[in-house]
Amino acid sequence: MTNFYDCNIPANEKILITLEQLGFTGGIIFTETDKFESEQQKVEDLKSICDLELYHGARIKTTNPNHIHKLSQKYLNISDVISVYGGDPTINRIALETPQVKILEHPYNNKQNSGMNHILARKACDNNTTISIDYMDILRNKGYYKAKLLNQIIQLVLIKEKYHFNLMINSGTKSIYDLRTPRAIKILGNLFNMTTSEVNKSISNIPSKVIVDIHNKESFIVNGVRKIE
Repeated sequence: MTNFYDCNIPANEKILITLEQLGFTGGIIFTETDKFESEQQKVEDLKSICDLELYHGARIKTTNPNHIHKLSQKYLNISDVISVYGGDPTINRIALETPQVKILEHPYNNKQNSGMNHILARKACDNNTTISIDYMDILRNKGYYKAKLLNQIIQLVLIKEKYHFNLMINSGTKSIYDLRTPRAIKILGNLFNMTTSEVNKSISNIPSKVIVDIHNKESFIVNGVRKIE
């Protein structure tokens, strides 16, 4: 049986119940760092209302690149995983250079291209950072903006195919009506010029690797060095 994950969901009971009904195994609830502590108990309570395998991530959303290192250090041990809200070229670069950051969200945001190049692709590989696409970026836009986003994501997929960094697709949902079944996401992935196998990996294998890293986090002394007991 294949396990499917949505690694960008809000702390919302109806969304979690619907996600489980659609056939997902689990996911990551992301909260921006300025609200993280106040949401911790809510997330813990939500874990008891369904059988989903849930984790709580801290999202760094900032216009100041200097904040990334500071916030990633602060939230490394109190969150399950850290992501950075991408788009700005400097933010993208610093995020991919910071070992504590495990997910860079939509690096193409507010740009004319994918937000990735060969240098950033290698950094993503070196630091085992996963690049995240939200399919709601496509579904909530129309006309020119939708076409522009599709082109950016197709560029991103082409770079991924050349440099083999981890790429996953999530919902980025705000409502139960935004959610799609794994099968529907696979069809949607055709818009990105991804094969069914590639889309399947992006909602199953790659998120599973992120979750394995969450479980292994305590065994790492520094990036790339694991404690053996």
